[in-house]
Amino acid sequence: MMLPAGWTARRPTLDDVPALLAVVHAADTFAIGHPDFDADDVRAVERGLPALTARAAVCAPETRWAGELTSAGFTRAKRYLRMSRPLAELPAEPPPPPGVTVRALRAGDDADLRLFHRIYDTAFRDTADYEPVGFDAWRDRLSDAGRVWDEWFLAEADGEPAGALNSSDQAVDQDMGWVRTLSVLPAYRRRGVGAALLRRAFAVYAAKGRGHAGLGVDLANPTTPVTLYRSVGLREARWTDLYERSVPAAGV
Repeated sequence: MMLPAGWTARRPTLDDVPALLAVVHAADTFAIGHPDFDADDVRAVERGLPALTARAAVCAPETRWAGELTSAGFTRAKRYLRMSRPLAELPAEPPPPPGVTVRALRAGDDADLRLFHRIYDTAFRDTADYEPVGFDAWRDRLSDAGRVWDEWFLAEADGEPAGALNSSDQAVDQDMGWVRTLSVLPAYRRRGVGAALLRRAFAVYAAKGRGHAGLGVDLANPTTPVTLYRSVGLREARWTDLYERSVPAAGV
């Protein structure tokens, strides 16, 4: 690729995350009117892989950008939905299904953090893009800004660990509580665990005076979570397409 005169290119490092995030936020603001990603979404990692998959997001108004990506050899891989619901006049939180309980995660409790990580890691292993991260590496990232510990929850079914939910403050400036991940172990899916976790999160967001709750969903997720999200009042707000192209690492 030819660069304009005076330009150079290099691989990013972790020190570049703030600058990368500033660029991403500028693109977000153009496309949807406000920043939509946080530092975890642009974090650079040296993986030593033989090939690199470059990815780029395209929002609804970015038709020219989609054409430029296609011309550069990118293809559309999947679509993400952003879903939200108002919290005004939120119904009282119903009791969870029989045998299901939901509680807040104890942030300073190592056992709770290990339990959360185990549920999350197990639940996401059947999704195509999941990259496992060991507990120690995962825990080291938890000092990042945006951790809203009283909005992290664990669920049990019949006394056994079943699900987990964590939130982020990435949408606070939009008056919104944001569900970052929802994890339900395969053995406990279709038992109301996910809905119970979401309803607890919504109740906490509403108690803090938030006007809306929201989350993002990958339509390629084999668990088809959109049905669950609609059942708790979430509705599609907009879409984002993900384009990708794989290139040898030696050529990066």
